[in-house]
Amino acid sequence: MKLQSSKLLSILVVSTAMFTAMAARAQTKPWVAPATAQAVVNPVAPDASTLKDAKVIYITNCAPCHGDKGKGDGPAAAALNPKPADHTSPALRNESDGSLFWK
Repeated sequence: MKLQSSKLLSILVVSTAMFTAMAARAQTKPWVAPATAQAVVNPVAPDASTLKDAKVIYITNCAPCHGDKGKGDGPAAAALNPKPADHTSPALRNESDGSLFWK
């Protein structure tokens, strides 16, 4: 039970970091993580179980703004300024794990 709680906490932390990074990317000013943060590697393995858990967290916490496909077109996006970031954009996909976590 403790391992599963730890795993879910790790997923939540990573998901929150990713959401923050996506929101920051939607801003007009660049938000650059320091080099030490950019070098950090995600400690959570992207295995089937982790991805399944992450999907549940994403659908609950991120999809309302970022949409089911991560394009920034969720039902709540219309009311937001700045608009939610597109998770599929090349700029965002090129962010390091550490940069996303730092943001």
